[in-house]
Amino acid sequence: MPRLATIIICLLISLLLVFFLLWPEIQKYRDLNLSVKIKDIQIENQDKYFSQIKNKAEKLKSYEEEISKIDSALPDDPGIPSVLEFVVQTANENGMQLTEIANTSIASAQKATGNQATQEPGVINNKLKEASIEFKILGEYSALKNFIATLEKNARLIELNTINFSSEGTEKGALPSFLIKIKTYSL
Repeated sequence: MPRLATIIICLLISLLLVFFLLWPEIQKYRDLNLSVKIKDIQIENQDKYFSQIKNKAEKLKSYEEEISKIDSALPDDPGIPSVLEFVVQTANENGMQLTEIANTSIASAQKATGNQATQEPGVINNKLKEASIEFKILGEYSALKNFIATLEKNARLIELNTINFSSEGTEKGALPSFLIKIKTYSL
């Protein structure tokens, strides 16, 4: 019997050793293997994400012309001199004459006071700025129609606000004058 008891005790000791020493190592191995699988899945998802971004960037390259049109419609700089140059050139091309620049202004960025944000007139949002230009031109009505059509076809975003008509003289052949107020936008 002592031999059988020794075998049983040795078997119990070996089972206890396996349970207390080897089993935690097996659990660590399983946990480590699981974390490696999770990292592999994360890396695979990142690779998919970056490949999607790369595909979208390549797709955007095919729209470069359209994006450049948007950039020209909303430039970073309000560029009142360039707008005025365009107005003078367009007026001359359409048989009109710019006689006076009445008023130009650029709205400043949004001011924040406390919890309430107050928006200055002409500011659409934090980034979009509005430039207002008022000028007087002389010419025939048909030339005015062509002038307005050319302004509307321009790539830059130009909004025609008001047109005031006046006749400067009572003599026959005197050209009517038009006081025009336009708005342009920039970022």
